[in-house]
Amino acid sequence: GLYVTLDDGSSWRRFDNNLPRVGVRALAIHPRDHALVVGTHGRGIYLLDDLRLLRQIDAGMLEEDLHFFATGPTYLTLSRGGTPFGGAGQFAGENPRDAARIAYYLRKRHTFGKMAIEVYDESGQLIRELPAGKSAGINVVELSTRLPMPKAAPTMNRTALFGSILPPTLPEGRYTVKVVKGKAEFSTAFDLQFDPKAAERYPADDRKLAHRTQMRLYDMTNQLGYIYYSLEEMHQQAAENREGLSKKLTASMDAFEKETRQYKESLVSLEGDFYVHEGSNLREEISNLFLGISQYPGRPSEGQLTKTDLLEEQLGAVQAKFEAYRTQMEQLNERLAKEGRGPMKVRTLEEYLEQ
Repeated sequence: GLYVTLDDGSSWRRFDNNLPRVGVRALAIHPRDHALVVGTHGRGIYLLDDLRLLRQIDAGMLEEDLHFFATGPTYLTLSRGGTPFGGAGQFAGENPRDAARIAYYLRKRHTFGKMAIEVYDESGQLIRELPAGKSAGINVVELSTRLPMPKAAPTMNRTALFGSILPPTLPEGRYTVKVVKGKAEFSTAFDLQFDPKAAERYPADDRKLAHRTQMRLYDMTNQLGYIYYSLEEMHQQAAENREGLSKKLTASMDAFEKETRQYKESLVSLEGDFYVHEGSNLREEISNLFLGISQYPGRPSEGQLTKTDLLEEQLGAVQAKFEAYRTQMEQLNERLAKEGRGPMKVRTLEEYLEQ
C-alpha cells in the first residue's frame, strides 16, 4: 500500500483513496505536474494528481475550522484539436481540466445552515456562486474558467454552430473567493493568468483587446438569441389566440403573426442539410467572426474589428425593429383585453438567460 506522514515520519497512515491493498514497487514525483506516480505489483500504475495539497497539511492546520490550501495560479491556454489514431495499447492521459481549483480543509462536516462559495472579480462584482464541498477533510471545488455557453438562435451552418459552442474565458486577473458557512465567512484569492509559454509572444494589451472583442460578440449572440425566441413567442401566441375574435382584430393578429414569423426567419440560416448549401445571416456572421477571433490569442485584425462594429450596427437595427414589434404587441393586447382575452407576453432578457 501507500502510506503518508504528517509529522516528518513519526507516524504513518495508509492512503486508501481508490488505491487497493497491493504491493507498491516504485514511486516517482512528476517535476512539472507535482503528480505522484505509483507503480504497483500486478495492478498497473496509479496517479495522485497533485501532491501540493497534501504537503501543506500539518498538525496546526488540522485544528482550524476551515483552512484554504494554496493552489498557485490557474493558466488560460489556447485549445488545440486533433484526431489521434493510436492503437488499443497506446496510453493517453487526460488533458488538464479547464478550471480553477478552490481547495480547503474542513475540520468537521457542515450539516446545518447555508454553505456556499462566492467568487468576485477585481472590481468586487459577484461573478459566480458555487455549491461548497461540505465533507470533513479536504474539499476541492472547481470553477470553470469559461463563461456559460451563449444562448444562441438556431442555425444549420456548421461553422456558426461551432462558433457558439465555446464561450469566452474569464478575463485575466485576481479573483476573491468567499466561503459562506452559516454566519461565518472565510476568504482567499487566486490568480487567472495567460499561459506563460505564450505570454511574451502575445502582448497583454493585444490579449485584452481580443477578449473585449470576444465579449462583444458573445453578448450579441445572447441578444440575438433572445430576439429570435421572443419573436417566436409573439407569432405563436398570435396564431393561438386568433380564434373567436372580431374580424378586424383577427386580421390584425394574422398580419402580426406573419410579420414577426418572417422577420424571425430572416435572422438565421436554417436551409440546407447541415453539410452543403449552408447559408449565412446575422446569426451566422456573428458566430463565424467569434470563432475566428477566439482561435487566436493575439490582436484581432483590423478587418475583424471593423466587422464587429458593423455587426453591432446591424444588431442595433434588429433591436429597434424588435422594440417596434413589442410596442405593436402591447397595442394588440389592449384590443384583446376589450374582447375579454388575456395578453400576449414575452420573457425579459434576464429570464431568457436564466432558463
